[in-house]
Amino acid sequence: QGRWQEALRDFRLAQEQFAAAGAADRAAELANNIAVTCLQAKRPQEALDACLGTSEVFLERGDVLRAAQACGNLAAAHEACGHLAEAEQAYRQALSLFAQTDDADNRARTYTALSQLQLRRRSPLAALSTMRAGLEQAGRLNLVQRLLRHLMRFLGRLSGSG
Repeated sequence: QGRWQEALRDFRLAQEQFAAAGAADRAAELANNIAVTCLQAKRPQEALDACLGTSEVFLERGDVLRAAQACGNLAAAHEACGHLAEAEQAYRQALSLFAQTDDADNRARTYTALSQLQLRRRSPLAALSTMRAGLEQAGRLNLVQRLLRHLMRFLGRLSGSG
């Protein structure tokens, strides 16, 4: 509902309480909620500060899915701050972790975000390759995505790379 300040206050309070109780994984989860909320509120540096190190907390506990999501949040925060190289690295780490899970939706979203970032970095061939990889691994595609995948396959055959 756009009440970012209230949400941030509540998330921070809960995070402090979980951290004080020694529930590092719950505190890290709330830190990621804070990061997402800060991004929505157009406060990218706060988002970045909030989610730094959270993926490691989840990995220490063997929670690969939440570690992948945390890497995606870190990438989005870096991107919003203009740290494009760091964002690309974090998106790649998220993809590597999502590959170990069955979360095809988040993996597809991460491929799309990485592809868009590569376009911003003026790497159109890398962006096309990333988008193609994402479409090839995606489960259910909508009509536009199916057409795009077929077009990319066709272009790949024409160029001799697919």
